[in-house]
Amino acid sequence: MERDCAEARSTATLIAQRTPDPACVTWCSGLDVEQVARCSGADPESETPMTITGAEIEHDDIAAVPKSPVAT
Repeated sequence: MERDCAEARSTATLIAQRTPDPACVTWCSGLDVEQVARCSGADPESETPMTITGAEIEHDDIAAVPKSPVAT
């Protein structure tokens, strides 16, 4: 996908609106999700797929847990 295409800008805007924390997005062409996962070192058979909504819910759940002080 061309870096400056309207679809890329639209997707980048959507991600920025939905994820207040920094996020890493990889643009891929010609591969399905499982192929991309394998190329990134993941084992798709041992993982559970997640939607953007699922990731938001998980992020909110983790963010709601109080941070414990770090022992020094």
